[in-house]
Amino acid sequence: MKRVGVLSDVHGNLGAFEACLAHMGQVDLLLFGGDLLGYYFDGPAILRRLRQLGAHCLLGNHDLYFLSHLGRPVPHDIPTPTAAEYRKRYGPSLELATSALTTEEVDFLAGLRSEQRLVVEGRTLLQVHGSPWRPGDEYVYPDFPAFERFDTVDADVVLMGHILHDWNLEQK
Repeated sequence: MKRVGVLSDVHGNLGAFEACLAHMGQVDLLLFGGDLLGYYFDGPAILRRLRQLGAHCLLGNHDLYFLSHLGRPVPHDIPTPTAAEYRKRYGPSLELATSALTTEEVDFLAGLRSEQRLVVEGRTLLQVHGSPWRPGDEYVYPDFPAFERFDTVDADVVLMGHILHDWNLEQK
């Protein structure tokens, strides 16, 4: 059985990211659900570490904001705060990432999506940053009014952003 590690929404917090990896231990497949940028200042180091680990990465809404602020096209029609609005609400992390990331690293980010399907040991995993219906920015909280919508999702497992979990496919 493959051991799959899932991380998401580290928002530039390298210490927390490394602690989660250490807690998770050895995995056969590492999935990252987006938002490596935002809030804290080590997003570039996290991007490099994810690439070194061969993680399957998604874009989160803060990563999309970053690309939008650089004038890059983003794959979702989501409301994007201006750079000034972002800085006022979340701080200067995206500005700092602009000077810390190489052009090649920005191109790597721009090539990611906010959803992906993977087949792991015969099971289809749908990984999204937001929801299956709005992968870029919709959040599914415990008070989500329409959980029955998941019955129509064509996947055995749905992994959404805003989580931190170590999941073993042997668990039922």
